[in-house]
Amino acid sequence: MLGVIALFLVGSVFLFYRRDVVVKMLPFDNKSELQLMVGLPEETTLEETACVTKRVAEYVRTIPELRD
Repeated sequence: MLGVIALFLVGSVFLFYRRDVVVKMLPFDNKSELQLMVGLPEETTLEETACVTKRVAEYVRTIPELRD
């Protein structure tokens, strides 16, 4: 069983060298932007969503690494 697993592992690594599988670990362009996704329940009203996103924006402004 371990031999089969090792064979599959070596085979999957070999796919990278043959360029059959594309490996993308970093984005192609160096964008200096941050996107935050706020997940709220479906029954959340627009006013509640606006309040939550405003609080998130206020918190993000306190992070020294972020400028704008």
